[in-house]
Amino acid sequence: MDKEKYAKGINMDRKPADILMLIIFIAFIVAMGFCTSYGHKHGQIDKLLAPLDGDNNFCGITKGYEKYDKLFITDFSFSELSDIFDSAVCVKTCPTKNTTKIDGKTTTKVTDINTSTIIGNLYNTVDFMNYCLPASTDDLPSSFKTGYKLALDSFKTSSIGSYFNDMYLASKAIYASILMGLVYSIGYIYLMSAFAECIAWVCIGLTQVGLIAGAITCYMMRQTSIDSRSGLSTTDQASSAKSNAQYEGYLLAGCILLGILACAFLTCVICGYKSLKIAIDVIDASADFLAETKRLLLVPLLYFLLTVISFCLWVAAMAYVCSLNDISADPLIPQAKSLTWKDNVVYMALFMLFGILWITAWFEYTSTFIVMTSASTYYFNSNPEKDGDAEVMVGFKFAYLYHAGSIAFGALIIAIVRFIRIVFLYLAKKAEKASGGNMAVKIIVACGNCCLKCIEKICDYINKSAFAYMVISGDSFCMSAWNGFLLNVKHLLKFSFANYLAVVFTFLGKIAIVVVNCFSCYGIMKKITQPDVSSYLGPIIIVGLITFMTASVFLGLFDVSVIAILTCYAVDMDLNNGEAKFGP
Repeated sequence: MDKEKYAKGINMDRKPADILMLIIFIAFIVAMGFCTSYGHKHGQIDKLLAPLDGDNNFCGITKGYEKYDKLFITDFSFSELSDIFDSAVCVKTCPTKNTTKIDGKTTTKVTDINTSTIIGNLYNTVDFMNYCLPASTDDLPSSFKTGYKLALDSFKTSSIGSYFNDMYLASKAIYASILMGLVYSIGYIYLMSAFAECIAWVCIGLTQVGLIAGAITCYMMRQTSIDSRSGLSTTDQASSAKSNAQYEGYLLAGCILLGILACAFLTCVICGYKSLKIAIDVIDASADFLAETKRLLLVPLLYFLLTVISFCLWVAAMAYVCSLNDISADPLIPQAKSLTWKDNVVYMALFMLFGILWITAWFEYTSTFIVMTSASTYYFNSNPEKDGDAEVMVGFKFAYLYHAGSIAFGALIIAIVRFIRIVFLYLAKKAEKASGGNMAVKIIVACGNCCLKCIEKICDYINKSAFAYMVISGDSFCMSAWNGFLLNVKHLLKFSFANYLAVVFTFLGKIAIVVVNCFSCYGIMKKITQPDVSSYLGPIIIVGLITFMTASVFLGLFDVSVIAILTCYAVDMDLNNGEAKFGP
């Protein structure tokens, strides 16, 4: 590396890289827009969204129904949802209590929509996506209220409905627990900053003890199985040995494997003690960086919000594409539609699927790149005497002015892998179903999915290594990926220890935050809000899932920061003859 170029650490004199990939990425998004526009112009989005009357006629779409685009339910006295929708008719306008005559189309089940019974039981309605829904349950006639209550009670007492009802009743506790999850996540970051080195050594020690204990446990379990045959007759011993041979073989393999791993890990710790010490220092510096740069927490939240918005827009766009198919009413599920897929629409849908994978990956890696840039500026602005400041805005500048195409390159790679994995899983499910649950097919599918997941993890790490090097050098994606790979190989033990500790820290943090917050949610429901729920399990599960997502977003910063700061340290050492000039 050119020492003059990197005299101050990060190369600030850089030019836009991977412009061709950026053009392709933008062109792909434009093509997605064209598919959406084509679906809007030639598709049947109105039919896809149209309500269905009791005879499965499309309101506003079926011939003769063009002016009757609203759906009105004439009878809520039934307890089954299918029976309620069987009483639905297509009408021109949503009726109210004061309506004297309904202008609508009859069905085989409702032969006259202006009978005294229907007119006498009219209720105020609101138009929601062409469905005439009750404005209020209080406005419903008494007979309708009974049916409505029976349907609602039937839903509440079902296994799924009870969970939804419990979540509604415990909503205040859930909201409070979500906020507590944010507090716990930030608190864990401060905890890491204060005790990172101690926690790291404890993790190393527990790993070594765990491997040894695992090997001993397997050996003792195998020996117990063998000793249990000592009091049996010769015939019974032979029969028992034959039946337990596979079990004892697995235990022996586990003992040998764990023993080898324990010896290998101990060897790495002893021989690579200096690298381990550096990795722990990097872990400590990464924790300090996050604790001192609290504004950085807004970056993943921003891109998570952008991802959600993009996904919602994509769902709408995908609906237009799907509307190009032949649409019919589903004979089993009320108000559901069946699609008969056309070949060209299948290709358009796959194109759109790949597009959202690429876009969301770009958001993910843009967030990663900004965090890495912030961590790198923190490292090179620091020295042994004082900690420097992280320049978050420099990350935005680099990401959008110079490396938007490079980020798109990395996002393309991971999007291809994820796309292949999704298609593989879809085809695998069809193969499993066709085979009648054949175990051999299930094993092949599981192995294939595992291999694809490993490939995704490897590609993801290569991308992050490339971005970490790119932040410093300003090179293109391919050059940064190659140089980042060489840097990882040169400092293999340092990166291995640091990445291992980062994974352990992140894993322990997620588990601890989720467990503590679930107990907090239980305590809030039990002692404060006291909702009348049938079970605390539903709200606690929801809180656990949301907390896990929150912890993953915040603690994901730590994993990224470790790679960035260790890359900076490795480059710093290479530039200064093995002695780091910068860094906290």
